[in-house]
Amino acid sequence: MTKRNLLFLFVCAGLIFALIAGVYVYRLNRPPGPEEAQELLRLGPVSDVLDETRPDYPWEELKERPRQDMVRRVMDLLAPAEEDPEAPVKEKALYYALDALL
Repeated sequence: MTKRNLLFLFVCAGLIFALIAGVYVYRLNRPPGPEEAQELLRLGPVSDVLDETRPDYPWEELKERPRQDMVRRVMDLLAPAEEDPEAPVKEKALYYALDALL
């Protein structure tokens, strides 16, 4: 048996185990509360937790800062446009930059 065939069998066995055992992927759209943590434990084997939460910045206060302010300059530079194909990347970069600056 070649290494490639062995790897294929290993991957298939893992997929079959995941289907039988019920492995879950859990998405977070907001910070989890105690009830959600308990639900996560009751699910059984969880393969991945996807954190899709977003920081709640005071956007109106930040927009009122002077244009020379570093935070305002970063916001102007990284503000994603609706039709921009790089909008998700820019949005994530904006959150990382604001996290570092605030």
